[in-house]
Amino acid sequence: MAIERSSLLDVLNIKDPLYSDNFELYFATLPSGVTGTKDLEGLRIQCKTASIPGIQNEAQDIALHGFKIRTAGRTVFTNTLSVTYLESRTLGIQRTLKNWVNSVRDFRTQKSVGKQQYTTTGELVIYDETGKKITSIWLWNCFCAEIQDVNMDGSSANITEISATFNYDFADESNSTTGSSMH
Repeated sequence: MAIERSSLLDVLNIKDPLYSDNFELYFATLPSGVTGTKDLEGLRIQCKTASIPGIQNEAQDIALHGFKIRTAGRTVFTNTLSVTYLESRTLGIQRTLKNWVNSVRDFRTQKSVGKQQYTTTGELVIYDETGKKITSIWLWNCFCAEIQDVNMDGSSANITEISATFNYDFADESNSTTGSSMH
């Protein structure tokens, strides 16, 4: 059967697009080891960018008798989430994330606490254009791993942004209408 070129009718039948600003990143609680400033509401509201986590099948090469073929290996996650926040004049985002990073391992002693004390579950919620929840992507055993330098600039008045990287063990997507896992 030959495939015909796409028509106007085909294009008109496409559902509304997903807009990149229809998301929220939630942390219901911060880990028990995080002390000091804990701006949970700021982590949700002031989140400017986040990425839907990637996944891949590692390729495995089989080389025999002058031929090379590729097969699928393990399925692995990227295990990182890059996020950008808009900072307020209270420095609530930076202080919260710094406290989180310091709860993982004290930079003075290099002593760490148990994983249960510095990880939590993150939820990246994706909405449609009406504000209805489409799906949740759960980030299991998530923790703040890095806060990038914050550039201040005396020659201009720009809004300050905080870039952070979170690590997690795996991501699990669930459909909001059924609550079932989609993997």
